[in-house]
Amino acid sequence: MKRRKLVALFCGCAIAWPLASSAQEPKQALKRIGVLAAQVPYPLQPDNLIIRRLAELDWVEGHNFNFEGVSAFGRFDQVPALARELVSWRPDVFMAIPTQFIMALKQETTTVAEV
Repeated sequence: MKRRKLVALFCGCAIAWPLASSAQEPKQALKRIGVLAAQVPYPLQPDNLIIRRLAELDWVEGHNFNFEGVSAFGRFDQVPALARELVSWRPDVFMAIPTQFIMALKQETTTVAEV
């Protein structure tokens, strides 16, 4: 009788083991924030206001999101091309300042909304 219980226990564990391992949450891909900036060189510095505010909301760069950006940095005549390049990367969210950069992104995609 003890042997039957032991065999049943092992069989139950053998069946439940794959189910328990598949019940774990899958690792989620990092969200990508596409940035079109005027003067900010990349990567953003840890003391940047945006980085600090995201950290307050438990969003940590490299943990649950990454910035992917381009900076006009004196190449304002190339903003439309930079916007086109950024849109081609297909980030989850776009971020741009000043307004002319937002407008350049809006011309390149229909998924941009001003906030």
